[in-house]
Amino acid sequence: MIEVVIESGRLAVGHETPLRVRFSNKGPGACTDIVFKLGLPPGLLLVGGRNSVEMPRILPGEEHVHVIQVEPTRAGEFEMRGRNFS
Repeated sequence: MIEVVIESGRLAVGHETPLRVRFSNKGPGACTDIVFKLGLPPGLLLVGGRNSVEMPRILPGEEHVHVIQVEPTRAGEFEMRGRNFS
């Protein structure tokens, strides 16, 4: 079972901020052929990195962190979703 957690510091309008997408294998076996695409909401721009991740395998207990740079264009709360996760 893969757990996906999105981590960031404080987001400030007009400033680039790293956003970490942490994938953790919480199950007893290896997870293979992992594909994940992060959907960013309006008001949050992708300014560095890729919003899609492909990993051949994550072993039990392992983690993988994917980092992107985002820049908010307005103040507010943002909800991010996995558009494609398999």
